[in-house]
Amino acid sequence: MKVVYANRSDWRFRPGGDSVQMERTAEAITKAFGCEIHFAESPTDPAIATCDLVHVFNTQTLENSLEYAEAAKAAGKPYLVSTIHWDLSHAMFVEFMQSRGWSPKPALKPAFDIAMGLAARITGRPRYYSPARKREMRNLLLRAACLLPNSDEELGLMEQYVGCKLGRSVSVVNAIDPAHFHPLPSEAGEGAGGGFPGDLD
Repeated sequence: MKVVYANRSDWRFRPGGDSVQMERTAEAITKAFGCEIHFAESPTDPAIATCDLVHVFNTQTLENSLEYAEAAKAAGKPYLVSTIHWDLSHAMFVEFMQSRGWSPKPALKPAFDIAMGLAARITGRPRYYSPARKREMRNLLLRAACLLPNSDEELGLMEQYVGCKLGRSVSVVNAIDPAHFHPLPSEAGEGAGGGFPGDLD
């Protein structure tokens, strides 16, 4: 099986959690199932036309993800989405309040959401709150063959954001690389103990 992996255009030069998840997933899938995986460089990558499946990573960079989804559909290929989604409104709230020297009290967050939602309906800004962006997100997610959030909670946040129940999904938690962790020797000579660096007694 040939699978195209697609992510934001700068993932090689600006690595982050999404690129780590994509590369590690490719390693695991190749080892377990022997799939041929190709990392797409752009939505015009010719590999999309000859693959069996397109796996899109990341909904935070929505425009990129939509372009890959459109390319997959145009080529008659199904696509999956590893959603990598989080609620940006909290960060926007804190940034807005602090930029004005105000305390970002949680009790004020609902009023902020209402105000930003109204502003987005009128001006299209901030885009995160705009109906157009939510429609685009809904379009991406509803047409996917399957969604692969990192948790059921993430799926719930996306459904809340787009305002509808989403289709088929399988929660896939991120694994850890055991090579990055080493057991600590226990105290008082009791032999090797478990734990991770930085564990507190």
